[in-house]
Amino acid sequence: MQIGEAVVSGASPGPEGAQEVEFKAVCSVENSERLNVIAGEWRAAVTLDRPPRGALCQFKVLVPAHLQLRLGDNVVVEFFYPGEQSGADVTGAQH
Repeated sequence: MQIGEAVVSGASPGPEGAQEVEFKAVCSVENSERLNVIAGEWRAAVTLDRPPRGALCQFKVLVPAHLQLRLGDNVVVEFFYPGEQSGADVTGAQH
């Protein structure tokens, strides 16, 4: 696993007061299968198509309303090597 950072590049209202947030991150691991988006105690897993190291990854995640992420905010992401398990819930993650 490698730690990285993602930036909020867009946000729109989602169901039940949640936000659909678009993120951009530079992939820090060759052929990553998954990443976790982490904001405080909340985290969500995103499936990746094994991008090369240094590739720009764009993905959307349904984020609880209480987090109130805004354009330009940064969050921590964990990139997982092929075969590693992320252990986070994938509910609401799109890419």
